[in-house]
Formats: sequence, C-alpha cells, structure tokens
Amino acid sequence: RGDGWMPGARVTVTVDDPTTAANPDGTKTFTMGSNPTFSASLGFSVHAGDVVTVTDGISTGTHVVTALRAAVSDEAADAVGGFANPGATVYAWVQGHESPAHVTVTADGSGWWAVDFTGRWNLNDGTTMRFREYDANGNSTEIYVPLPIDPDPDHDGVSNIVDNCPSLPNTTQYDGDGDGVGTRCDDVDRIWGPNRYGTAAAVSGMAFDEADAVLIALGTNFPDALVAAAAGGFKDAPVLLTRSDALPAETIAEIGRLHPTTAYIVGGTAVIKPSVEAQLQTFVPTVIRLSGANRYETSSAVAETFFPSATRVFVALGENFPDALVAAAAAGAAGAPVLLTRHDHVPASTLFEVNRLHPTTIYIVGGTAAISATVDGELAPYGTVKRLAGANRYETAEAVADESFGECGNQAFLAYGGNFPDALVAAAAAGHLDAPVLLVTHDTIPASTRRALDDSPKVHDWVVGGTAVIGDAVFDALP
Repeated sequence: RGDGWMPGARVTVTVDDPTTAANPDGTKTFTMGSNPTFSASLGFSVHAGDVVTVTDGISTGTHVVTALRAAVSDEAADAVGGFANPGATVYAWVQGHESPAHVTVTADGSGWWAVDFTGRWNLNDGTTMRFREYDANGNSTEIYVPLPIDPDPDHDGVSNIVDNCPSLPNTTQYDGDGDGVGTRCDDVDRIWGPNRYGTAAAVSGMAFDEADAVLIALGTNFPDALVAAAAGGFKDAPVLLTRSDALPAETIAEIGRLHPTTAYIVGGTAVIKPSVEAQLQTFVPTVIRLSGANRYETSSAVAETFFPSATRVFVALGENFPDALVAAAAAGAAGAPVLLTRHDHVPASTLFEVNRLHPTTIYIVGGTAAISATVDGELAPYGTVKRLAGANRYETAEAVADESFGECGNQAFLAYGGNFPDALVAAAAAGHLDAPVLLVTHDTIPASTRRALDDSPKVHDWVVGGTAVIGDAVFDALP
C-alpha cells in the first residue's frame, strides 16, 4: 500500500531480492485514481530482505522487507508472540477491530516480542491478527496471521520460538557458520566437520531430518561411494563414510540420530571389513552388502538394487572421481543410476545393466580424454547417447548442471574439485534436494562455476568442507 501519491500518476512498484541475479525480481505499474492512497496486489511473492521501491518518476520511496513473523499463539491467555528486528516496535491488533487502539510492544535483543491482549480482545480460532513493523523512514512491513498459529509449521519437532529455520524442517538445527540462521534457511552457509567423516555426518544432519536407510561407503577411496551417492539421492538416503575396519564415532552418532531400518554397505569385504558389518548389526535391524568382483560390478549391483527401471543412465569413468561426483547429484535427482566405464571399453557388467534398464538417454559424463569415443559406439545400440563435457572438471560440472537442473533451481552445493570425500557426500544430499554439485578450488570460484551460479535464481549456496579444503575467499565471494 502507499499514501501521498499524485492522483492520475503512473506508479511503478518493483521488488528486488538482492541475493538473486534478476533485477528486479518483480514489477507492476498502474495509474493512480483520484485518491492519493493505493493498495495493489502484485501477483508475485515478497520475502524478508527484499527491497521494495515505489516511484512515479518524480518521487521515490524504498523499504527493505523485515523478517517480522508471529511464531506462537495462546488463545486461552489472549497472547501472541513472534520475532522482529531487535529493538523494533511492533503494532498489533485484530483485523476488523481497529478500536480499541492497537497494542504496541518492543522486541528484545534477540528480536522476540510477545503481546498480551487481555482486556482488549478475546482471541479465538479463526481470528485474524495484524502485525506491523516500521522502519526509520516510516515505511512498514505488515503481516496478516490467522489463529491458531502452528508452533511447529515445518513439523521438525522444534518450536517456532527457538527454531533457527522455521520454514524448513531441520531437526538438528545445524548452523555451519554460527550466524544464528539454520543452514537449511541460510543464503550462504558452510557445512563441515573436523574430518571427512564429520563432514559427511554434518551434510546428512543438514539435509536429512529422517531416513529409512543409509549407505555406508569407504572414506579413503572413491569408486564404490560414487555410485552409492546417486542411489542415496534417489532413495532419500544419506551416504555416510567409514574406515575400512571400524565405523568412526561421527558416523555412529548420525546413524543413531536417524534410526534407519536398513544400512547398505557398498563394497566388498576387501574394501570394508566384516567388522564394520558386525558393528552396524548391533544398532541397525537390517544390514545389506552390495558388492561385486570390482568397481564396475559393484556399480551394477547398486543399480540393480535401487533402480528397477530408469529412463536415463549416467556413465562415468571408474578410474577418477571429478566427473562421476557431479553426475551422481544429477543422477540421484533424476532417478537414474551412475554406472562406471573404463577409458576405452565398457565393462560387461555395465552393458548388462544398461541393457536391463533400456534407457531412452545415456549420458556420458566427461570429455574424450577421460572416456574415449569408442565408448559412445559401444553404448549406442542401447539408447540415445549424449556426452556432457567441458574443457576441465569445472566446465563439465557446469554442463551437467545445465542439462539436468536448467538454471540450478534455488540451491546448489559447492565442493572442492581436487578431492572426493566432501563432494561425494554432498552429491547424495544434492540429489535428495534436487540441487547440483558445482566445483571450486581452494581459493577461487572458476568462471564456469560462477556462470552456473549467476544464471540461476538461487536462494541457498552450501559450501561443503572446512577452510582447509575451501578457503574463506570462496565463501566470501558468494552473493
């Protein structure tokens, strides 16, 4: 709404989210009537942090939308509480009953406010409340809230009063950068642990509030874990890492939080010892090992278990990890397996799985220096072959994101392109959340990764790994 505009003037309202590349994100122009006050339905969403600008070409007003929200109500006590900017004055009243006068309250240092309407209004289910918070220029954010207010609208078991991410479920309340905003809701955040096992547990804690299954992969080698990541993304199951002969404490703790009914060990006993299987059997009802004589047969065993059918298949090099990492996120989101190939020959186990699945499209991920053109010819009889590749691993990640996610949706995981553990566990979470994995160096965001980020209407960028892996220069360069 606006006041004080000239009758007959052409007024333009724009809303810009400073975290997106679009500028503005929405706009609407209309002609004022004889009244200097307008009330316009914009037809698009307005969120906290958005910059609203109103202009008639002569005068201009701006307002940054505040994070004003009502968090909890107690109709029996005629009370409502919520959050605003710390120290802000909140005006409250019942919609349609502006008399007696509104109630005002000041938010405390944490932003919390509570209003007691005793003696003014009796609050009941179905009552609509109005709350308003002004900025220094006299402009305001106003919300209309029907009662009762669900104290846990995201159903994560954490009350809105203390939930650091009230709009999305996050039972662990994980906050990687310690800014008070849960990682699930933060525009940019870091997900990390003291080591690769801790980082895997932290990624799981951020992305999975619950899981019926977990996949257990070796933390010191990549082939088996690569194909596990695609399956995890598709089946909404995290990938957790283990040592060869024992489960790390971080992995045990995360399994204890999730309480899965099934744990899949990906890899044979030469890779993950029977002692790990025995450990898992003490606290997971069903433990299943998926393995083959080599990495190619293991990838086929995973595909056979988790993918009874698939219209798409991703084929990646089995001797190196970068291309398969980004393929795993895309495959998981698409409900497709990752199968492994040699540089110049498709193993029989891989061909068997491709033939069983009868996909319409077979993606080869990586250039001909990684996977030779011979592989294209061997796969051609089984479906339409399309190669996703760039001049390097960063450009290949961009090509996969463009093909599979368009403009990358509203979130992306950024992982170190020089090693596999963090990107691997990120791939399972990314597939689960329908987000791409993009690669960075320790100190820089490559041009191809920057293009993928700039071209997407993202809300969240998640950096996976501590500062020893991805430096603060990368974190600080994200919008």
